[in-house]
Amino acid sequence: MTPPGAVGFDYFAAADDLAAAALGLSWDPARRRRPPRPVFGTTIDPVVRCAQLEELLTGRPHREVVADPRSARALDPAGDPAVLVVTVTCGLQAALAVATAPDLQHAAAVWARTTGSDADSATTRRDRTSLHGLARLARASLADELLLYCRPRPR
Repeated sequence: MTPPGAVGFDYFAAADDLAAAALGLSWDPARRRRPPRPVFGTTIDPVVRCAQLEELLTGRPHREVVADPRSARALDPAGDPAVLVVTVTCGLQAALAVATAPDLQHAAAVWARTTGSDADSATTRRDRTSLHGLARLARASLADELLLYCRPRPR
């Protein structure tokens, strides 16, 4: 059972911030399955966990990661506070695009240790699956010269 107020995070690609904001206004996950296919319902938030992931995959210090202008910058489509689209850094996108399966497994294991989860827990397995999906999306979006974005939504 999902706790009340729980949020999932959908990751998708778009040509630029304006296109991403427009997608945020007309968000319909069922219609967004054309290439590159989004990653739906992850627990990987675009602020804390994406910054940690970029640190792990690139070795960049935290202060540099969060100082990046695309680090979890909120886009406000048409001034609607109920609609939120968040940018993902190009550094994380590039790192995910070249990440190997062991790199992603290591990131999930680090997250498991920081949250006190078992390395084989359902949460860790879900994180590993989400990380592989994000890596697939990053590779496809770079090939199409697109940027990555996140759309938080209630689960």
